[in-house]
Amino acid sequence: MHRITLRIEASSAEEARHLVASLAPENGTFLTARVEGAFIVLDAEATTALGLLRTVEDALQCLHAAGLRA
Repeated sequence: MHRITLRIEASSAEEARHLVASLAPENGTFLTARVEGAFIVLDAEATTALGLLRTVEDALQCLHAAGLRA
């Protein structure tokens, strides 16, 4: 199993909560998202490196669509 943890800084804790809420459909088996202060913490896992890349890419696209400016 391949795993990665990403910490992404939002402009505020409120923004981080809003952005994590946008990941609700993705949050589950291969991806978990939580808020730590103004940080979004993503824990992702997949059986292959390519699957892990796709999982992270999907999550980042959701965050961008929800308004993440990074």
